[in-house]
Amino acid sequence: MSDYGFKVSLPGYDVGTATPEQCAVHSSYPTFKSRVGQSLPHFATLDVDFTGTITQNVTQNLYVVDHNYGYIPFTFGGIVFLTSVATGSQTITGNGRAGVGATLEIQAYSTTNQFIVSIYDNFNYTDATSRLQVSYYIFAENGT
Repeated sequence: MSDYGFKVSLPGYDVGTATPEQCAVHSSYPTFKSRVGQSLPHFATLDVDFTGTITQNVTQNLYVVDHNYGYIPFTFGGIVFLTSVATGSQTITGNGRAGVGATLEIQAYSTTNQFIVSIYDNFNYTDATSRLQVSYYIFAENGT
């Protein structure tokens, strides 16, 4: 092994001969870092069961995490929205943003001080049979 450092190879590859592309972690390349032990976690899955309808034609924040980095960190928000749990009528997915035209928009994004999950609904998609799940990560690196 001619390259030294910390390596974790992917399944099926020998760590002693694996190239960086065959590794899950390779110390020659930086990995994303996230703060742990925060009062509001910097990585988690948010489940929203709507008990009523969302106020129509208004963007509303469903979840806010104060990170106070002072810059926009790199974030990931995997969104899955089911318009009717009872009938499974429509599933909408997205990374950071999901929606149906101009009638439904769900966003997971970051500002210089907060990570926000917001929703805009002007077609009554959100009722007691709707369900939203967002798996999110707030990384400690600048995302701009």
